[in-house]
Amino acid sequence: MIPKPAEGVFVQGIDHPDLHLWDAWSCTDGDALHLYCLAVSRRLADGTPLKAETRNNHPFHIRHFRSDDAGLSWQDLGVFQQHQQAEDGHDSRSIWSGSVMRLNSGQWLFGYTGLRERGAQHSFVQSLAAGLSDDGMVLTLGSQQLLLCPERDYELIRSKGYYLDNRENLGSHQGEAGGPILAWRDPFMFYDLAGQLMMAWAAKKSATENAMGLARLSLEGGQIKINELMAPITLPDAQTFSQLEIPKIYVDPIKSRYLLIIAASTRTSEQQPDHEIEKTMRLYSSYSLTGPWQPGGTSTSVIGNTPNYFAMTVLQTNFKAEQLSCISPTTEVANKPLTFAAPFTIDLKDLSRAEQLIAQRN
Repeated sequence: MIPKPAEGVFVQGIDHPDLHLWDAWSCTDGDALHLYCLAVSRRLADGTPLKAETRNNHPFHIRHFRSDDAGLSWQDLGVFQQHQQAEDGHDSRSIWSGSVMRLNSGQWLFGYTGLRERGAQHSFVQSLAAGLSDDGMVLTLGSQQLLLCPERDYELIRSKGYYLDNRENLGSHQGEAGGPILAWRDPFMFYDLAGQLMMAWAAKKSATENAMGLARLSLEGGQIKINELMAPITLPDAQTFSQLEIPKIYVDPIKSRYLLIIAASTRTSEQQPDHEIEKTMRLYSSYSLTGPWQPGGTSTSVIGNTPNYFAMTVLQTNFKAEQLSCISPTTEVANKPLTFAAPFTIDLKDLSRAEQLIAQRN
């Protein structure tokens, strides 16, 4: 059961009474900010509470919020997308994160992760997918498209240097050969400095080595295609975390560079309790999408002053002032778990100068 939109507005973050919220992506539309995230009801159909750590056992939906005051307050606009909407069944089990961008045509392009229903032993069969919208309120009927699928594109994916387990083990709930679960998720679409449509996502180089995926896209007549699947990208401190998730790339046209923000964790098993897992948000910069990428601070890529924040989004960029306006969900061990904390800013004047980039609370 999916709760109806909450009445009123949320101020200084989003503490939703009816929903667990996590993972964030956003875009601007004039003076309005649009925020999307994963969501699931806090209660089961019989009224009993749904424990946050068991939410993967239930299908998620994508929730939509809007702000007209630069993120100080948010209105709940309800469901944007549910699972089981794709004709080919790539979202038959659930949907995961997640991106949104405005195309040069004015349309809205959404990326998302589709999970296929393959039974309890293979509950993490993920695919990269996309859909179009005219207004950001609902996906255009029939626009959902499967872009890269570990089952369909198994040989292609492996030939480019990405890791996939043996076909019979794809999506195993037990992880991959001693490492975390399959990583083929979180597609993020953007235009590069040359105006080329690109996609980044969470992937692996080996069973235990995380990586970022990268591909060139084309969009013609409503059809989104992979023009070039590029080799996996390894970050300089990738050995310090097991999972790279929810990558987001922002283009700084003033300095002709790219900023990459990821969520990282040390999870290696779905059976690990959350208090044993370190979760961080990290920032990198590069003058080329293929690298080398440099940590945001001279000593670390971790964004400081973000306790129990995870999977943030940049609401607005101001590269002239060298500032990012951001908002982030909280983790399962926060004082208010799986809600949105108040907005914060990141000062890019400190990029590659200070030991660590520090989030500044608004």
